[in-house]
Order: sequence, then structure tokens, then C-alpha cells
Amino acid sequence: MRAERSSFFGVLGLVGVLLGLRVVLLGAWWWRVVLVVAVVYVVAAAVRRVRPLAAPFAAVAALALMVVWVFLPTTTVVGVPTGATWSAVGDQLSLAIAVVAEEQAPLAPPEALVMFIALGFGLVALVVDDLLSRPVPGAAVGCGILYAGGLAAASLIVGVTPDPLAVAVTAAGWLGVIVSRGGVPTPARGALAAGIGAVAVIAALLTPSLAAPGLEPTVTSWGRPPADVFGRGINPMLRLGENLRRGESVEVARSITTADDPPYLKVATLIDVDGETWRQVGDGAGLPTEEPLGDIGPDIPTSTEEIRVEIGDLDTTMLPVPYRFDELRGLAGAWARHPVGGTVRSRGDTTRDLTYAASYVEIEPDAEQMRGRSTSMAPGVFRRYTELPAGTPAEIGGVAREQTAGLTNSYDRIVALQDWLRGSFSYSESAPVAEGYDGNGLDVVARFLTEEQSGYCVHFASALAAMARSLNIPARIAVGYAPGRPAGRTADGDQVYSTRSDMLHAWTEVWFDGVGWVTFDATPGVGSPTEFDEPRIEPGTTAPDVNVPDGPTAAPTAGPDSARPDADQTTEQGAGRQSVGGLGVALAVLLGALGLAPALVRQVRRSMRWRRTRVEPWWRELTDTATDLGISVPPNATARGQAEALAPAAGPEVREVVALLERERYAASAPGVDEQSRRTARSAERRLRASSSRRHRLVARVFPRSLWR
Repeated sequence: MRAERSSFFGVLGLVGVLLGLRVVLLGAWWWRVVLVVAVVYVVAAAVRRVRPLAAPFAAVAALALMVVWVFLPTTTVVGVPTGATWSAVGDQLSLAIAVVAEEQAPLAPPEALVMFIALGFGLVALVVDDLLSRPVPGAAVGCGILYAGGLAAASLIVGVTPDPLAVAVTAAGWLGVIVSRGGVPTPARGALAAGIGAVAVIAALLTPSLAAPGLEPTVTSWGRPPADVFGRGINPMLRLGENLRRGESVEVARSITTADDPPYLKVATLIDVDGETWRQVGDGAGLPTEEPLGDIGPDIPTSTEEIRVEIGDLDTTMLPVPYRFDELRGLAGAWARHPVGGTVRSRGDTTRDLTYAASYVEIEPDAEQMRGRSTSMAPGVFRRYTELPAGTPAEIGGVAREQTAGLTNSYDRIVALQDWLRGSFSYSESAPVAEGYDGNGLDVVARFLTEEQSGYCVHFASALAAMARSLNIPARIAVGYAPGRPAGRTADGDQVYSTRSDMLHAWTEVWFDGVGWVTFDATPGVGSPTEFDEPRIEPGTTAPDVNVPDGPTAAPTAGPDSARPDADQTTEQGAGRQSVGGLGVALAVLLGALGLAPALVRQVRRSMRWRRTRVEPWWRELTDTATDLGISVPPNATARGQAEALAPAAGPEVREVVALLERERYAASAPGVDEQSRRTARSAERRLRASSSRRHRLVARVFPRSLWR
């Protein structure tokens, strides 16, 4: 019984670590991982009572079946895995590795990533259960190190203190392990230890700073894409400076629209701000489901436009879409509209080479209609979109009130702030780099407004949203792409617009009753400012004097804290909303048994090579791919000799790549390579993979031989 109790508490502590990883991933994914871990533990405990030696094997079988049943049920026949199951596992592994390598935490995990987290935690639960069910010296200490490392690593990735509930569950599990394994010699000492542990658990729940004494948030480089990765993947968070300063720009989409001007293409919505950064909304908990078309009043003029978008060099689980669109047409894969923000995500597909069409609505009110609109919302919702954390610099509200003095409605205030930022500030991608200014925290915003007055879209969008909230005007931040640039016409004469990776952008959205969320772009030289036309005044009439109060909370306040007497409480609630997730260094530690490290290293190397603008790294990638697949590459042959050996599998494109390689190596003035050359090389790589069996492709992904060549 003691061993069973110890094993139970050990797995409970592991569940606490899982909950602690919620600061890294977004979305309600974790309960399925807990389900898999629970089934594995129950099977192991049940079989151990009858046949102890068979318990680990039964638990492994249960883990494999649970992962398949929960995540890949459509690939089975009456629950029995088939060849399609193992093929799907390989595809999911490829997607999971790509997300780890190219996306930045915190992020919304695709289904593939959740599946491998469940598999990894199931394996770790097996090890913990087996160790604690036997008298292994030091097992309790080893569990403590595992728990502490998992909690700390997840927090260090995104720079936040550990989740108090996770610390409490983990501490309770570890304390149970120590007591059940006889770590305290007498009943009196056991009761004392339990009492001290209970006090520590309660303190962890009530005081986050006590949950991890001495741990300072430090964002690591793990999970953060290199500077030129945004051409192939989007991270919705606002650490965009390093990506805007990359050297290479690629086309991510082409679009044709019936509108006079192309729309912004949005991928994410950021609502919560904790002083250090703005964070995207997870599953929309606590917010009403958004109806972008239903939010428009009958008196607001609108126009319906059509758009067709062809995704190019962009590989992400977030689809760039115009706001206020209806059903997407012609979109392959499983995609879903997020309940808040009007964005589209997938849990298992990416945007690579997708094409879709949609209708979307543009609002066309005049300025007087906007001046007559209130910015009041339902009290609970209003607070979420207007709150600023305790300790917000008073300069933000002071500047906002100074620039809007004498204005009587929210529309004029927002337009005044937008025009002031666009007219009096300068755009710079390099100026903010020094001295910690490359960010979007509220201290940085205050410095941007009062000292630097120079920055890029991150600073302008954050500043406008923070100033709006200081005036109790609901505001949030959108991330996506600025309107595309003209790029020729179709055969029918329609204007084609090109969206490139260097057009990644952030802007502000402001709520107006009966109009919905309205885009305001304060960044100079990007997009266009929002300012609706003044109504025509007929001869003999005068314009109405519009002075619409925005409710009892709409008047400018003396400071961010004065309008929020419960700021400390909202800060705690904001921390609680940093829901769900786990990856990064913690994933590498906890899922080491999976052997993902070689596959991850290989994926990063592959991604970096294909982003280069030289043929040499492309050729190395082709030969390494062949090696991974078990295709013989003569090591001492010339490049041309190697190409001849690969041609039966890679096709005639491999000879074209070698011709480019030889010109690059030996020509006195080698010509540059273009996207067509890259596509030729990628075509050869795809042929190599297609020529191999599913089993060889799976082995190549998990155990890439080229790393040890």
C-alpha cells in the first residue's frame, strides 16, 4: 500500500508540472493530457497487483492505444491502429517539430503538438510510477528535481512567475511522496512535516511570489525564431523588432479584392496586458462570442467586398484574413474561427500553398455618426478591454488627457491620439534596440511617449491602446499584415496586391456601440489613418453639436489606478487567465525519453538552410535528406557524380541544382539565385521523400542519420 500511495503522489506531482506549463501554450488542451496520464497510471497500478513484472509493459500498451484513440481515432478500424495510423504519427511529428522550431512561446498549439506532449508525459509518468513503486534510493529526491526543473523551465521561457495552482499541486504531490516513502521517521515529525507542507501549499496559492522564491522571469532564446523566420511562420506576440530588421523579404500572399483598397489581414488579437507585454486571448473564456457582422447597427452604411487570397511562402497555423468576413470558400484542411477577434486557426493544418475566397464587410459611417456612438460595453466585458495593471506609469494617462483636452467624445479623442502619433513621432526599426527599449511593456510605452518619440508598429499600437484604456475607451491590439502593395493585374484587369514578410504589422482596434471594432493605425508611413468623412451640410443648416457621454466611467481619470480601485485583484485575475500550455526547455527535459532532440536539431538545420539565398546550403540539405532516407550518396564523388546517384529518386531537378551549384562555386561572377531556383531545389527534395516508403520517412524524421555522418 505504501508503494501505491507513493506512486499516486508522484503522478499527482507530475500533473502539477503539467499545469505549470500552461504559461507556454494557449487553449484548453491540457485535460486530454491529464486523461492519458491517468489511464496509464490506473493500468499500471491494476496490473501490478496481479503481475508486477508485466505492469510497465501493460502501461506502455495502454499509453500507445490512448494516444491513438484520443488524437487519431479516424485512422483506426474499430479502435485498432492501422498503417494509416503510423503514417499519421509521422505527419504529426513533422508538424510538431516545425512548431517547436519556428514558433515563439506562448503560442496556440496545433493538435500534433498536444499529441506528443501527451505521449511524452505518459512516458514520464511510467518512469515515475515504476521508480516509486520500488524501494529505489533517492527516488523522492529525483522527483523533486524533476518537478522543480519542469516548473522553472516553463516560467523562464516566457518570463513569468510559476502558476500558483500548479506549484500547489506539485508541492502536494512531492510532500505525499516524501511522507509515504517514510521520509520522516516518527508520527510527530510526519504530522509536523504535513502541517508545514500544507502551509506552504496555501501560501503558494495565495501569494505567487512565494510559489517560487528567488526565481526571476528570464525569457530564454528557446522557442524564439531567428530574425528571418517570419517569412515562413507567424508568432502573434509583439516581439516583432528582431523580425522587422531581418534582411530577407519574401512574398507571403497575393490577393485580389473588389474594394478600392486592400484590407489588413489579421492573424491574432491581443487583449490582456500585464505590464511586460500584451498577450493574445486563449480560448476566449470570460468574453462573449464575437459576431463581427451582427455588431453593426442598421443605420451604419456598409459595403460588401470580395477577396481571393493565395498564400505563398508562409507556413503557420494562423490564417491571415480580413476582419468581418463570412464563411471561407475553397479552404483546404480543418480551420475554425476564433470566438474572439475574428481570426482563423487550425490545430492540425498550416497555411502552406493555401488559397481561399471570402466576402467581407467594410463599414462606411460618417464622422458625425461615429461621434454619436458610445464606447460603453457590458460592465464585465468593459472592464476586460479597459483595464491596465497596477503600477501603470502615470505618464501614459497624463499624455492622453493632454492630447484630448476639450474633446467631448471617444471618436474625436482616438482620432486626435492617432493623428498626434502619426504626425509628431518617427518610424524607426533600429533606434529602439538599445537599452531594453525593444519591447511593448507599459514602461517602454511611457518612455516612447515622453522621451524617444521614435519606434516601430509595436510601440505605436501599444501606445494608442494603452492611452485609449487610460481614457476608459475599450481597446485591443491586432497582429497581422498591413495592406498589400499593387503587383500588376490579372488577365481580366483586376488589381493584384502583394503582401510580403516585411509587412508584418500591429495596429489598434477600438470598440464603438453599433459599429463594432474599428481599426486605427497610429504607425507613420504604414497603412492609412482612420478618419471618416464629415457629413455634407446642406445650405441653410448647421451641423449638430454632438456631445455623447460614454457612460459614468467614460470621463478621463486622474490616473490608471484611481479608476481601478481593485487593480490588485485584476492583476491576479489577469495572471489566472494566462491559461494553458507547456513546451520549450521544459518539453526538452520532460520529453527527453522520446528522443526528439535529434529530430528538432535536424528540423532547425533544414529550416535555416532553405532560408538561405545560396545554392551551397540547399545542396547540403539535399544530400543530408538522402542520407536520412537511407539513399546512398557516394561520399568521395563530385557534386555532379552525387547528383547522378540521386537522379533516379530526386528527378531531373537535381541536375539543375548541381548546375547552379557549379556556377556559384567556380564562376568568376556567379549569378544570383531567385525563388524559382529555390523551388527547383525544394522540388528535388520532395521527390526524394516521395520515393521512399512511409517507414523510411518516419525513421528519417525521428532519427536523422545525417547528424552523425
